[in-house]
Amino acid sequence: PGYLMVLDSEGRRPETTLDLGGEARDLMRRGDAVAAATSGGLRVYSGDLNRLRWSAPGDLTRADPALDGRAVALGGKTITVYDANGAVRARKQLRRSYVAVVAIHPDRAVVYVVGFDNKRNRNPVQVAFLEARRGEDLELVWRLWSFDAKLLDQDMADTRLYRVLVGPDGALYVSGESAGGNTIFRWNGKDLKTNRLVKFDLYNDPWSLKSAHILYYARINAETGELQRGQFAIPRLVSKKNLGNTFRARDGDLVVGENGVLYL
Repeated sequence: PGYLMVLDSEGRRPETTLDLGGEARDLMRRGDAVAAATSGGLRVYSGDLNRLRWSAPGDLTRADPALDGRAVALGGKTITVYDANGAVRARKQLRRSYVAVVAIHPDRAVVYVVGFDNKRNRNPVQVAFLEARRGEDLELVWRLWSFDAKLLDQDMADTRLYRVLVGPDGALYVSGESAGGNTIFRWNGKDLKTNRLVKFDLYNDPWSLKSAHILYYARINAETGELQRGQFAIPRLVSKKNLGNTFRARDGDLVVGENGVLYL
């Protein structure tokens, strides 16, 4: 049910067709490795797709390869790290409401995971999280967001993170969404007072939104967890006095080019 096809330069003829052995869920390329997460497991190919380097069983939704042949995969709420031969080196099930995506640092033994938790203040609230983990027990190195709901009286908008990746520049990038402008994404991820938002016009300044789900993306120091800058992308309804409109991240994707440009 899942195939990986490489088309010619005009997109007319398949030059390579690979049977993935299960429903295709995710595909990621880094250096000379291509990792495919499927309902039947993880498959890691050579960059030219001429050789299957190794495979591992499982019902997986996300995968990310490193430069040295290692890879990380996500199935449900369980993170698994594999060595260059496909042997399991670390595995951990997270106690989170929703785990979206994992990524692995291309040269360091660190993995990153994003998602959100269902919590409650005076009302239910969803709170986004980003974690860096490493070692055989995938111990926590640092964490952003993931605040106690009791602290969110002024930042009560639901927040979710759906994508995380390490860019070619070595920085960490995330994307997600916020249900309105009174949100933890206004701040630096460690406290609720230090601003890290880049805003200069009505399409990234979160006012007059009500509860519209708006796109959020950020650049983070992959080693220290310092949030360097973040920004919203906000469509506006001109016919309704520039009221904010919806821009969801859930079914979208995030790519970082060699020149540092974000593609959302």
